[in-house]
Amino acid sequence: MHVRSLIASLLLCLAAGLCNAKQAASVGPELESVVIMRVDGSLVLDPKGGVVNYSVSTKVTDELRGMLELAIGKWAFEPVLIDGVPREIRTEMRVMLAARPVEGGFRIDVDNVLFPGTEGVLADDAKAVEGSMSGRKLSPPYYPQELAVANVRGTVLLAIMISAEGKTEEVAVTQSMLVDVRGQPRLMKQALRAFEAASIFAAKGWNFNITPERARMPGAERTVIVPVVFGGSDHKPGEVEVDGKWHTFIRGPMRPISWQQQDEGAQHIGVSDVAQGEIIPLTSAVALKSNVVGAPLL
Repeated sequence: MHVRSLIASLLLCLAAGLCNAKQAASVGPELESVVIMRVDGSLVLDPKGGVVNYSVSTKVTDELRGMLELAIGKWAFEPVLIDGVPREIRTEMRVMLAARPVEGGFRIDVDNVLFPGTEGVLADDAKAVEGSMSGRKLSPPYYPQELAVANVRGTVLLAIMISAEGKTEEVAVTQSMLVDVRGQPRLMKQALRAFEAASIFAAKGWNFNITPERARMPGAERTVIVPVVFGGSDHKPGEVEVDGKWHTFIRGPMRPISWQQQDEGAQHIGVSDVAQGEIIPLTSAVALKSNVVGAPLL
């Protein structure tokens, strides 16, 4: 069937009111419906990886703030070495919370933990541990018209290896999702494929800033994770951000990055972890020691 015909079928689904989700639903074996909140904060770690201080920057309820501070204060992290010496560092940290249905209500689990800023900076002088990478010219992708008209929103997460010249050397989709929608799994997967194709096409022409230090590093350490956000006709780009609200995400499966080795210190970054406009290094000097991902917050 032609792509336009497939998308037309999706529009019929939307018109029938089948794609307006406010809670998790069954979406088939290859898709996952999950209710997620992203919460940003800052963290100070001692040389042994213990938590010295944690503060929430995202606006959340006092109850949730207290739960986060109590739980995270007990987490353990790997020591961060700077010039071979364990140091006290501060870092940005994002915690993804998942509201999972249980008998009588919902349980709040830790869906993932991400370090979206620099890989870790010294607590005393804010000197960056590693060289940085940033976007220079990232032209937006084509928004499939039928999906835009139907207000179908989604995000495609790309892994991009940056060449020493700052161009896209390799690009791959690592995961994609739809936001606050429901529908037949077959139609939702077709919408995701349309978003993915548009994202890959656009990313091949992107240009980045890369420091000389990064340019000399192996491929995994020249790799960034970039979300491509498709907003919807009556939504401003970037509206679904780290806003302290619950959102229903229909996530596809995670896919491996072909040029990444298992022992390269890569972060596990999912499509629901990253906000529009962010460019996040695949590798991080900060890593959790505690096994908290997938476990209840408290």
